[in-house]
Amino acid sequence: MRLISLSLVWVTGIYIGSHVSLPLYASITAIALPLIVALLWHKRQAFLWGGLCLIVLFSGIGCYQWKVSEPTLQSFNDQEIEVEIKGVVARDPEFEGTTSRLSLSAKEIRIKVEEEWQRVSGKVLIYTRVFPSYGQGDSLQVTGELHSLSQSIKNPDYRAYLTEQGFSSTMSYPEIEFIQTGWLFSLRNRLAESLDSALHEPQGSLSQALLLGIRSHIPDSLRDDFRSSGTAHLIAISGLHMVILAGTVFSSAAWVFGRQRPTYILIAFATIWTYALLTGMQPPAFRAAIMFSLFLTALWLGRPQSALPSLALAAAIMVGIDPSVLWDVSFQLSFVAVTGLI
Repeated sequence: MRLISLSLVWVTGIYIGSHVSLPLYASITAIALPLIVALLWHKRQAFLWGGLCLIVLFSGIGCYQWKVSEPTLQSFNDQEIEVEIKGVVARDPEFEGTTSRLSLSAKEIRIKVEEEWQRVSGKVLIYTRVFPSYGQGDSLQVTGELHSLSQSIKNPDYRAYLTEQGFSSTMSYPEIEFIQTGWLFSLRNRLAESLDSALHEPQGSLSQALLLGIRSHIPDSLRDDFRSSGTAHLIAISGLHMVILAGTVFSSAAWVFGRQRPTYILIAFATIWTYALLTGMQPPAFRAAIMFSLFLTALWLGRPQSALPSLALAAAIMVGIDPSVLWDVSFQLSFVAVTGLI
């Protein structure tokens, strides 16, 4: 129960941090005072527990402000000059007719007439053609003009959503130069190509969505059919996929290697995280990987396993790594659904 409480306090701190800005000295003082109280009155459970909760709360506030800094990319918006940006595609593209929307996490930028690169933070929503196609994990260099969200996105709700996800700029039909792909996403692309060549459509694109989490290749007509029938969630990588894989590998490894040594636990652990990374580390898959890892750790240590503390701790870890995930709909629905099942 205490682990659940501390996890909820941490998530609450992350949420408060998104609305309240504390100077560094105020954050340190807010953490130090409860710590002193907890140390001086550690024999009184109420003081100890209250001080610990306050420490976790203000640590969550400080974590948000440390992790989520103001994007520096927006200072180049609406300058009517071409810039060159190096970055990594943060997620698989979204297709709409003949247009593709890319989410690029910017790393470096320079004005085209200059030679010096400078570090930058923020995400760019890029509108480009469907072909050539780029995927999550691709490193790109794009050249074009940056525009602010207020100028290019007319829908206020969509603009607010993009802001919460860390986007600060848009770029329309820039010049794109492919740099490289990480080995894991390169493996993912090769597997997707193998499925595409082995199966006819729409089975090929469906298998890529169900096995690898690549939904961008599904034809628009089939995607609309899933949406209209209310079954679009079936083509998303979920905790169920992770549980089936983890359970199969765990049982098989235990049968092959036996339970005397922790080899079967290590194999299951490595498999579940490799698959989570391979599918793009979507919130449901990330949550399931953390929970199963906690289950394996408890099994290894001989401690009792409980689903609700694991779920709460998984939420705390995820928002600690990426606070913006707290506003992700798939994150919210995943945790609400699992909480209802528990």
